[in-house]
Amino acid sequence: AWEGILLITWGLYKKLVIADNLAIWVDKVYGNVSHYQGFSLLLATLFFTFQIYCDFSGYTDIARGSAKLFNIELMENFRSPYFAAGFKDFWSRWHISLSTWFKDYVYIPLGGNRVPKIRHAFNLLITFLVSGLWHGANWTFILWGGIHGIGLLCEKFVKRTNTSLRLLNVFITFSLVMLAWVFFRSSNIQNAVYVFGHMFSGFMNLKQYFITGLKALNIDFQTIIKIGIVYFLPLAIYDYISLKKDVIKLLAEQSWILRSAILFFVTLLISIFGHVGQSSFVYFQF
Repeated sequence: AWEGILLITWGLYKKLVIADNLAIWVDKVYGNVSHYQGFSLLLATLFFTFQIYCDFSGYTDIARGSAKLFNIELMENFRSPYFAAGFKDFWSRWHISLSTWFKDYVYIPLGGNRVPKIRHAFNLLITFLVSGLWHGANWTFILWGGIHGIGLLCEKFVKRTNTSLRLLNVFITFSLVMLAWVFFRSSNIQNAVYVFGHMFSGFMNLKQYFITGLKALNIDFQTIIKIGIVYFLPLAIYDYISLKKDVIKLLAEQSWILRSAILFFVTLLISIFGHVGQSSFVYFQF
């Protein structure tokens, strides 16, 4: 029961505090991309990268936590995906239930990897194109799936990168995944092309690039501090520890005084910083 309560609370934190607050800027920019350029487009894309993760994993945590209250164990759906060191690693950590389903019912029936290399590449690419199409009959979703498919193909058929450079691999994977989200979030191809074409406008004048972008989104220094400490820091700490330990189980094993204090503190943060409005879950549209 304690694991369930803690998981529900953490899910609500990710949804109400992180995802819904970041959604304000994301919706503002992606609702009218032609009014923005430079760092504001890059920042909105970064915010959406964390919005969709916290929104989706947040509602998964709420569902899993609710199930635990009835002694039902649902499968873990996210395992610190933004610490992935490659596309294969990413898809072993992101939306695990769906990626497992596509592996069992699309990839393997097509022949999986027990076929010649060219056919294997075809099977991978088709699986990811279909996964994009699953989200909606829109070229943006198909291109998003295609990017992930091509990324996975490059990893499989190109010489492996030295594992000692894991931190660099994590950064590269995160950057590519973030850029792929542009297609996922854009309402059409034209908007996505505009974002890519204007995302780094003015980058050579780095100071002005940042100042102009922040000003366009009405983000001041205090807001930057709040975003860093309240939104990103708790998520980064939780996901980093989750690479090796089950944080929820670890907390549930502590004394009832410590558990209660943590539960009270997180609930207090939700009540102070949570954006309670008409926002639904992103994945309710799929």
